[in-house]
Amino acid sequence: MKGLLYKEAVMLKTTMRMQLLSLAIFVAMGFALKNIVYLGMMLTVLCGNFCLNSLNYDVADSWNRYASTFPIRREQLVSVKFVLEYLLIAGSVLFTLLFGIPFSLVVGVPYEECAATCVACGAVSLLAGSLNLLLCTKFGVEKARVIVTLTYLLPFGGIMLLYYCSEKLGIINLKNVTEGQVYLMVGGLVAVIAALSLLFWRMSCRVLRKQDL
Repeated sequence: MKGLLYKEAVMLKTTMRMQLLSLAIFVAMGFALKNIVYLGMMLTVLCGNFCLNSLNYDVADSWNRYASTFPIRREQLVSVKFVLEYLLIAGSVLFTLLFGIPFSLVVGVPYEECAATCVACGAVSLLAGSLNLLLCTKFGVEKARVIVTLTYLLPFGGIMLLYYCSEKLGIINLKNVTEGQVYLMVGGLVAVIAALSLLFWRMSCRVLRKQDL
């Protein structure tokens, strides 16, 4: 597994250089829109895309077939993608939490609200990314491309719709929700999504075990 993680790290290092400009744009847009939800969404989606790009490279190079000649279990080939995704999303959430400190000071948004938003965005991205890895393992990267796009658009679109209905239209009143209730809801969301992610991981291992490489 260490060798597989090193291979992913080398590929990530090459890809990361091309995404630094995107990161700078996302940070600037977060300040311009005075909305940390935008930064949290785009940053976690960007990290999720690293795993999909890694799958694309693997397919192009027939990596799974080549790796099967080594003493590597098939489950490890897909497990390393999930481990990479967990590390990237955890890093993006940590970065956004740190970014939330100056953001809350400049924009005037309570830091607790920024923190809850960052964790929620990371959890939703984890759900979408884990489901995407399962779909790509099952159907292949090319066939699952359209579905992969929807798995990101639908949950984050729901978050933005909830925010718009609450802040702009006043249809949903979130201002009466206490801080403790917010932490409870976010904690429950993270727990449910973590369980689903582990389930998708196990299903992906089972799918790859039965496939012809």
